[in-house]
Amino acid sequence: MNAAKTKDEKQQNFRLITVLVLAILVVLAAVYAVACLVDDRLTESAEQQVITYTEQAAFTVSGQLALVQAAVDAFAVESGDAESVQPLLNAFCEAYGFSNAYFLDMDGSGCDAAGNPFSIENLPVIETALTRATYSFSDSYANANGQWVRMGQKPLFVKGVQVGALYVEVPMSLFTMPEELAIFGHGGYFILFEGRTGEVIGLPNQALKTPVAPGDSVFDFFERAQIADVEQADAAGSLFASLRIGETPAPSCYDEVRAWAADREVGAVGTVMDGVPCYVSVAPVPGSTWTACSVIPIASVRTEEPVINVMYGLVLLIVVFSLVAAGVLTYMLFQRRLRASHIAMEESLYAALSESIDMAVNLYCPADGTTTPIVAKASAILGHPLQAFMDDPRLARAVDLSSEGRLMLQHMREGSISQLNKGEFSLRSPETGLTRWVVYTVEPLSFDGKDQLMLVIQDVTTERTVRECMREAMDAADAASNAKSDFLSRMSHDIRTPMNVIIGMVQIAQNPSSDEAKMRVCLQKIGIASNQLLNLINEVLDFSKIESGKMVLASSPFSLRDIVDGVANVTRIQCEQKRLTFQLTCEYDGIAAFEGDAVRVEQMLTNLLTNAVKYTDEGGRVSLSVRVLPEKVAGYRPVEFVVADNGIGMSEEFQKNLFEPFSMEGRSRSQGTGLGMSIVKSVIVLMGGLITVDSKENVGSTFRVLVNIRVAPSSALPASPADDLAALRPVVLQPSEEAPAAKAEAPSPALPKRAGSASAAAALEGGAAAKPPADKAAARPGEGIHVLVVEDSELSADIACELLSMKGFTYDCARQGQEAVDKFCSAPEGTYDVILMDVHMPVVNGYEATRAIRASGRGDAESVVIVAMSANAFTDDVAASLESGMDAHLCKPMRIDNVVSVVIEQLALKG
Repeated sequence: MNAAKTKDEKQQNFRLITVLVLAILVVLAAVYAVACLVDDRLTESAEQQVITYTEQAAFTVSGQLALVQAAVDAFAVESGDAESVQPLLNAFCEAYGFSNAYFLDMDGSGCDAAGNPFSIENLPVIETALTRATYSFSDSYANANGQWVRMGQKPLFVKGVQVGALYVEVPMSLFTMPEELAIFGHGGYFILFEGRTGEVIGLPNQALKTPVAPGDSVFDFFERAQIADVEQADAAGSLFASLRIGETPAPSCYDEVRAWAADREVGAVGTVMDGVPCYVSVAPVPGSTWTACSVIPIASVRTEEPVINVMYGLVLLIVVFSLVAAGVLTYMLFQRRLRASHIAMEESLYAALSESIDMAVNLYCPADGTTTPIVAKASAILGHPLQAFMDDPRLARAVDLSSEGRLMLQHMREGSISQLNKGEFSLRSPETGLTRWVVYTVEPLSFDGKDQLMLVIQDVTTERTVRECMREAMDAADAASNAKSDFLSRMSHDIRTPMNVIIGMVQIAQNPSSDEAKMRVCLQKIGIASNQLLNLINEVLDFSKIESGKMVLASSPFSLRDIVDGVANVTRIQCEQKRLTFQLTCEYDGIAAFEGDAVRVEQMLTNLLTNAVKYTDEGGRVSLSVRVLPEKVAGYRPVEFVVADNGIGMSEEFQKNLFEPFSMEGRSRSQGTGLGMSIVKSVIVLMGGLITVDSKENVGSTFRVLVNIRVAPSSALPASPADDLAALRPVVLQPSEEAPAAKAEAPSPALPKRAGSASAAAALEGGAAAKPPADKAAARPGEGIHVLVVEDSELSADIACELLSMKGFTYDCARQGQEAVDKFCSAPEGTYDVILMDVHMPVVNGYEATRAIRASGRGDAESVVIVAMSANAFTDDVAASLESGMDAHLCKPMRIDNVVSVVIEQLALKG
């Protein structure tokens, strides 16, 4: 009997030990699986953080590079005298942190920023700005002070004539990160290198165990800094390292980094640098061939890992200890201690769950009103324990619990929940006072012999906020799409309206019964409609340049008085046509000349005044006030422009979107693109100014513009037409100078009375008959001038030739660039005085044909005047024409008066 009992006990003990061992193995396997999953998530998150930081660093370097490029591009001089340029060099270096700057005149001598003599023989790099008149940046080198720099070279021009060159030593330290890796506790370092060659450009702001110097190969540095074997403690230093056997950082990142840099891709890899497990991440620097590289210790990124390690260690120890203790206690007192061991295990599991998941789990018994926390996080989510809410219904009102939340608690108290119940409620956080959103699940179950309700709640405030932001972003995108659709609809209408006039007037003019008076009216209306269509196109192109960031302000002397007078003359005519009263008030405080972009100032005033006239009914009033205010910044004067009217005004709601593209309120019958005020705001922002509006419906609107404009000496303005002529090289004219939006952005000198001003254009194109010429020479200024017209469009060529013939020119035609080169080279020298060159042509384009003519070696190859006649109107197109060897750039449609003035002027300059 005893033997059987002993055998029975042994079998029972063996089964108990077997179950205990299996239980421990299962728990270890589960912990390992969860640890692997968490480690994978931590690794993905860490690599994404490192990649995101590296990309942001690359964009920061790109921005600094763009700033340096813009600074060099913006440098300009007013003469080729080294003594006058030296202060500019000094201020230039101090403003942008350049190591040094040098100026050389056309003889190859000059000075540096400190005023020391400097010559072309002292240049440490190959010279390009003087010898080839080209803009360049050198490779990196160490300057006389030991700084690692690159030299930028830029030809300098005054009034279209090169007077010297600028040489700038740009320190590579400008592109380092002074506060690098602050988000990772200042762990790790940042390196900038040339992606094609691996040359180190920017060094870390700290000493490294493995030394690296400017000009070293970053790939060689990686090979020197990496080691082949890593101790497990150093590689992970965590529970994960002991659990995930064999998973250590890669021993080398050489191949990955080289491949990413060569392909200009973003990537990150775990490796060991100087004995420390690190992430090495690279990202290309936009707008350059450089590559940004971040080397960040894994421990600096995965900062949450120690806490998780401790948690999993504790969970593992608690579970194993509980199982072992339960087995021992069961072995000693199996029946007596079984429930106690279960309770201990449950408590330990609840504690582990409370630390590992981000939600609260509670059991509530409606019968006795008791709450049993499973995952005790209700206080963190609700601000109070669940039991407090169940005991005191007033607490729900105190925290502004929503009606759905209060109803859920009431049903739980009553025990009326018989099936799974899900929902969402809100409450006010007692700590922050902000609204928090909570999702809940209530499910009835039987536990511990009692009917209970399991309540699971989770804070989803962050997720809800993200959804709201995404919905707002989608709404904004839909609004922008609708606005552009409306814009296209209005554009279709606004383009078809003048086109309808043009087509209709052409049909009327073609009627054989039309007399000369009717023909003249038709032509005038065709001209007006053509100008409207051209102004519409120019406004859209202006907005396109603003959106793409290509709009650049010019800087040249101009007379503010002349601009205001010209704009006021046009506005006065418009007001007379609508029977409006116009008032002009000016206080110039004795300032005769300013320096800036006169075209954009005129455009801003014209747009504001045109809108004022457009939205003011007959009998109303429009006013313009201009005041030059006292000086606040040395060399600058604040100028205030106030445009006011008593027209239809604007609603408060529309004023919020007044300066948005494509915005129109729709209360007026006047047509437009909805881009005018957006262009005005962009121009004022580019000038560093401020615009405000005060408007009420049916009362009127007042726009106030305040800008600081540099004061120029009065002598900067040309004193006579001869001076004006000498100042105009190269010449850049736009197709219609009635609308300021159509003017080119290339800098042009301001004149005391500018022939291209809005007032002069309005007088020419407003429909009034032109006065007869004073004499025959004035009517036919082209007598004795032979022109070669190069145009691939037969209709355009016929129009050009007819207009030239009207002005007394003789002409020949060529249909493409090669034919133009052949005609010029086969004709006797001096046959052609002027070549009007189209740009886009088959076989050989206008640029190539111009270069071929200039390089032909003929005696008249340089003296012949070549003028671009192109539909390309952007600043880059103008620069391309001048760079190819052309003397000037005229934009289509062809204005014969502009062509005549440019041709006569260029012949005078070359004569």
